[in-house]
Amino acid sequence: MKVTRQDFMHYISNLNADADIPLWSGYMPEKVLHSGQKFFDLPTAVRALMIADGTVTMALEAIYQEPIQVSLKEQTMLDLDHSVPLLELASGKQAFFRQVELRGEDSKRCYVSAFSILKEGALSSTLWERLRNREVGMGVVLRNASQGSFRRVLHIDTGNLVDRHDPSHVHRTYSVTIDDNPAILITEIFSLEALRITDR
Repeated sequence: MKVTRQDFMHYISNLNADADIPLWSGYMPEKVLHSGQKFFDLPTAVRALMIADGTVTMALEAIYQEPIQVSLKEQTMLDLDHSVPLLELASGKQAFFRQVELRGEDSKRCYVSAFSILKEGALSSTLWERLRNREVGMGVVLRNASQGSFRRVLHIDTGNLVDRHDPSHVHRTYSVTIDDNPAILITEIFSLEALRITDR
């Protein structure tokens, strides 16, 4: 089932951080996902990607040994229909929405679909304009914002936002705080079918 911008915005407006995700550790032996499956039972590469600190493009390239293309599907300024508490954004405020796919350049497989929402004013004016003009992607934004920024995985679960029982996907959401201000929320939906292909 295809996840839309509206699906993501509904999900992110109602999201609360998981209390059982450690702040400084990837060790979660008791973490249970919506399906009843334990986090520990996910494939090793999937577990590593789910708790990665930031975007997963380079990790995918290292695991699957092919260049990863970042394909921009949509980006736009939004007038929020609902508040986004994790970004301290009220209904009616504006935010920047972006959707991309991470695809193998050789295999053409879509490993990840990523949705992000960014608070206006969270970036320097130069970086903000470069992002809006499609000159850079979110990975460049995060690298440039690394000094004074903090990233935290908020939520890990099975499914694809629309169907939590979908056995072919898992997803995670992480936040980026810049200079103590909530700035970005990023949700990545991973295709288990693509990620389990390791015979390259």
